Amino acid sequence: MGEFLSTLSGTHQGIRSERFSGVGRGGFIEQFDSASEMRVSALKSVTRARYDVTLSALSPEWYSGERGRVVRKIVGEAERRGVAVRELYHRDDLPHWCTPEYLLSAAERDSQVRITDTKLQELVIVDSQVAFMRTQVGLSQEHYLATWSPPLIKNLQSLLAAAWNGASEPSSYLRHLRSDFDDADRRIINELAIGRKDEVAARRLGISLRTYRRRVAEIMSRLDANSRFQAGVHALRDGLVSRGGREEGFLHPSSA
Repeated sequence: MGEFLSTLSGTHQGIRSERFSGVGRGGFIEQFDSASEMRVSALKSVTRARYDVTLSALSPEWYSGERGRVVRKIVGEAERRGVAVRELYHRDDLPHWCTPEYLLSAAERDSQVRITDTKLQELVIVDSQVAFMRTQVGLSQEHYLATWSPPLIKNLQSLLAAAWNGASEPSSYLRHLRSDFDDADRRIINELAIGRKDEVAARRLGISLRTYRRRVAEIMSRLDANSRFQAGVHALRDGLVSRGGREEGFLHPSSA
């Protein structure tokens, strides 16, 4: 990760960000050697954005660990400079920072966020002048590109506009998430978030241990979680439990 930070600061010799100032030296399309190089170059371009930035379908590689903190810092600084930021995510690839609070406060940060079920291309467009993208050729081959071609950028923006218009606003998305779980589901989610042992949770909820564990497995699948801890994190992210692990209406009546 240190290499990523040094690359972003401009010390990495492989970066070609100086060519982003115009098309004269590099033509209208540049191909990168790796996804990491393309992403670093895109972030460097975001630091120089003046008007608007669109982020589409950022994959988990953008926001894992220290890289995620750098991404949020750069995007946050762009917002503070008055740059209009649009973020379009697939519902299965929401970054950890997309908590209900973040989603609902987007407008206050001069940012717009939408969530879609449509599979999207990984894409960053800066000031309608340069676009960075990951494209797939065939079943396995990928290319990592930057383009300054006005017609191509215009086409990409048209495709994004269609996806954006069909995507859910944060409030609608959160209502849909919460409506997917009934009261019994929510009580089990609350037990997971608190971290109670299965035997204790099943007894508190008045169901058998076998039924409790079956329901937990179903809920984990619906939350796209690989562990109970991750299920709790996803439930918190989606607003299904409060940060204290207890939300009105989530606890079994016997716990009152």
